[in-house]
Amino acid sequence: MATFLQLAQKAARNCPIPGGGPVSVTDTTPQETRMIAEWVADAWTTLQNVRRDWRWMQRKATFATTPNTSVYTPTAIGAQVADVLTLDGWERVFRYSFGTQRDCLVPYSEEGQFVAAHGEDVPTETGQPTEVTVRERDQALWLWPVPDDVYTVHVRFKIAPAALAVDADTPGMPAQHHDVLVWDAVEKWALDRGAENKVRQAVAERRRLMLSLIESQTDDFDIGWGNPLA
Repeated sequence: MATFLQLAQKAARNCPIPGGGPVSVTDTTPQETRMIAEWVADAWTTLQNVRRDWRWMQRKATFATTPNTSVYTPTAIGAQVADVLTLDGWERVFRYSFGTQRDCLVPYSEEGQFVAAHGEDVPTETGQPTEVTVRERDQALWLWPVPDDVYTVHVRFKIAPAALAVDADTPGMPAQHHDVLVWDAVEKWALDRGAENKVRQAVAERRRLMLSLIESQTDDFDIGWGNPLA
């Protein structure tokens, strides 16, 4: 698993930049090596946000509802408060089971539709949940009607993007794909310097690596990247 510093140094070597790149990503001089580190960090942030279905950003949690409680915060279901919740699978549904009953799929509604149908206040009607949304202000799950019993709920959610900030930070994706960040930084350096041959090399390497990343880390084999990540 390459560190932020190692990725910045590898990008610098591939530019190439005399001296082999930054001694630390927090160094402010010289400007050229500082920019390489910033470009690697920007590439990582952009990459995490460019798709919703990166496998390395998916997590699953299982929790039990409490009778007469309809709102469940990320902390209550085993996620971090900053995590972005999505519901089980990209079909926007969640599953629950009750006793020996088979798993049930419950449709997801956008918060606006949910509120329009059931009001802005926490509902008082109880029963077996038939609808769910994610409350934007705190990323909590909101069930309707209010669970009347204990249900086991299975949720899949997307973790929030993480930044590369200090030398030892590492990208969360599988290590074999780290070089996509390196070549994105090299491409930006080459564009900044007007180095056309290096631009062509970096574009080709980045596209090849992105193709491999998308193939192995998503369920959708699609690529149309002609420009840098940012």
